[in-house]
Amino acid sequence: MSGPASRVWAPPASPGRVPAGDGSQAPAGAAPARPVPRDASARLVRPVPRAGTAPRAASASGAWPAALCAIAIAAALALAPLTLPFASGEAFADDAPKTEWIRSYGGEGNDVIYSVSPTSDGGIIAAGSSHSSKGDVEFHRGAGDSWLLKLDRDGNVQFKRSLGGSANDYAFSAAETEDGGYVAAGATSSSDGDFGGRSGRDSDPWVVRLNRWGHTQWLRTYGTAREDFGKYVFPEPGGGYVLLGSAVSPGRGIGCEIREGSLFPWAALIAEDGSVLGESCLGGGPGRSSGDFFYRLFASRAEGYPVAFAGSAYDRKDRSAPFSGKVGPGGDIRGLRAIPAQGARTVLGVSALRGGALEGVGHRGAVLRTGRECPPPWLFRVGHQGGLDWEAELEEADGCAELSSVARYGGGLAAAGFRWRPGETGSGARDASVLMAGPGGEIIWELAVKGGSGDRVTGLAQLKDGGLAAAGDTYSRDGDFAFRGPSAAPEGAEEGDAFVIRLAPAEAVSKGLPKRSP
Repeated sequence: MSGPASRVWAPPASPGRVPAGDGSQAPAGAAPARPVPRDASARLVRPVPRAGTAPRAASASGAWPAALCAIAIAAALALAPLTLPFASGEAFADDAPKTEWIRSYGGEGNDVIYSVSPTSDGGIIAAGSSHSSKGDVEFHRGAGDSWLLKLDRDGNVQFKRSLGGSANDYAFSAAETEDGGYVAAGATSSSDGDFGGRSGRDSDPWVVRLNRWGHTQWLRTYGTAREDFGKYVFPEPGGGYVLLGSAVSPGRGIGCEIREGSLFPWAALIAEDGSVLGESCLGGGPGRSSGDFFYRLFASRAEGYPVAFAGSAYDRKDRSAPFSGKVGPGGDIRGLRAIPAQGARTVLGVSALRGGALEGVGHRGAVLRTGRECPPPWLFRVGHQGGLDWEAELEEADGCAELSSVARYGGGLAAAGFRWRPGETGSGARDASVLMAGPGGEIIWELAVKGGSGDRVTGLAQLKDGGLAAAGDTYSRDGDFAFRGPSAAPEGAEEGDAFVIRLAPAEAVSKGLPKRSP
């Protein structure tokens, strides 16, 4: 990164497009604004024909012992996907929203944003990891530092915070609190710097409370002597927070006993001062957990409703089965149910809806995804009682895609990730991708943001005005990321920046869309 300010792109005024607002001007010292080519426009992605059947009932609520995991996985492997009519949404191929601006953030090292969350002033609070010491980063203390950014409506940095020590540290999520401050969560392997006094050698979850100006009010770590992670934090109405993560620590401090080598979701209710009020683990109570399965969990919350989550349970053969559940008011995990999908599925991201429903993305397949394997992306919606309202798969005619972020947008479902360019390999062959699905999973449009060196979207959020923020990381300095300008890094050195794309509010996609028959 060549200067202390973030770089910005905003679309030029043209016939049929609304002129950019205040975000169209780059701040002093930034690279000149350059338009994204029309390659970054909407294009229709047609779904694979899928079933239009009645919602399938979920399994009974309760604990998730190893026997239930085995039954769910065996059932998923035995089911073949159905093939029935599916609405295409072709009439909406030209309805992609206006891209208001794209900005990159970071310094001279590799920086990434993992998640974004809306704020009441129309801006964004972002969480990620940084290897830089300049630019949009406060400092660099170790291998990688936790990184928080508060952005205004036009993408300008209002404050930047780094938390870290000499080892690897990550910020995975952040949210605004009722008093206008912020809370963030992540994981640390450091025992010095901001995490001095921590005695564990492996990672621990942490939570930090910031005031409205980004100053630390308190910072606490949790966990035991083994490896634990904090991934999601949600403010509770009236005060306190729900922390959700994963644990492999045997013994006390995580709500249940964990056998050596197992990985289980962990939830805690945290008071306003950071103390733990209650906690639970998906593995059940002492003596009930098993080393035969581990879990990958993704969580979200709709205003006024409990924290909802979905994920995949894997056995020792890396076969997976999807499940969903909620976190109760005392930090207890409850309502655990298998997602009755047709065939094996892997969950990669979720978005909670008002009323208790949950929408998500993932991919087909029971085996952990690695390398260039390319199972079709999977979209789904689970009803408030745990039944599957609908599911859909995307075809791969234009290259392999992976979707890992999801958010509500214009009454439909926005999903994002990346798409592999056909015939190319390596991380540099990825293009960032955002697409829109209708109320039954119908794919309406896809926005591809392309460079030559590898780009992806890792976080997605609907904003207070109905717009959409997509965040991720890029190594590109050409194509849609040409506004970053030439690299100041030594030849051969990697220099990746985080980026945020802001899309204008979308018109309600439910108008006129063909709906799936019950």
